[in-house]
Amino acid sequence: MILIQLRHCNIILLINFFTLLHFNSAYTQAAFEPVGANIGGMAKTSVAVKNVWAAFNNPANLSDIENIAAAVNYENRFLVREMGISSITAVLPTGYGVFGLAFNQIGSNLYSQSFVGLAYGRDFGELVRAGVRLNALHTRLSENYGSRTDISFAAGFNVDLTNELTIAAMLANPLHKIMAKGSDEYLPAIYRLGLHYKIEKNLFITAEAEKDMRYKPSVRTGIEYKIKEFAAVRAGISTNPLNHAFGFGFNFGSFTFDISAVRHEVLGYSPQASLIWIAK
Repeated sequence: MILIQLRHCNIILLINFFTLLHFNSAYTQAAFEPVGANIGGMAKTSVAVKNVWAAFNNPANLSDIENIAAAVNYENRFLVREMGISSITAVLPTGYGVFGLAFNQIGSNLYSQSFVGLAYGRDFGELVRAGVRLNALHTRLSENYGSRTDISFAAGFNVDLTNELTIAAMLANPLHKIMAKGSDEYLPAIYRLGLHYKIEKNLFITAEAEKDMRYKPSVRTGIEYKIKEFAAVRAGISTNPLNHAFGFGFNFGSFTFDISAVRHEVLGYSPQASLIWIAK
């Protein structure tokens, strides 16, 4: 009887293990997705949006940050605790450009991933900005299944075409598949190209196309309207998969609190919240 129970437990553990391996692709994708509840409210349209989360979303946008800042974010993906993503960023402007730190973590005791990025952005004249980020992604399996750490990089730029219109792009892990030749496991190469258009002082729209080399292209668009200086309302939509999003932001002196939710057409809601501090 005991032997039968032990065999039953081993079968369950094997099923769980291979299930985790199946979801490795989804976890790895999460490590390189846009971060921030304000971005979430616009269906994660991020590459041309200049804010504190630039170390994650496009290191070139760091150059527009003038004050020391820090932020935390939590996304409860599909309302599944094991898929929750905790993120932290910090930004330090200097006389030689702006440095940014990005960290997030996803998973459970059975399977987890931790991502760390060190980013740098600066301007080149009044219209052009560029940035780079060094990435480290650590993956850990439970028991004696081991762990691995992948090193890669990301780079981005943005250009002000007019006072109202900005074009931006970012690429992440562009060489990793080549570096991992001979292995079936590699980080996804991801490319984003987007536009940011300021309709008026308190209203802007943004749009971008994303190509993950493993999947079909995705298109996102979002809009934000600021209610004077103390609140903001956001909405967005994306394709492949079809997602709808909405969110709100509230300013309290040096602090900003953002909440949002993205609805996947099949898997349901992914709410998130963030708190941002900017030194005055």
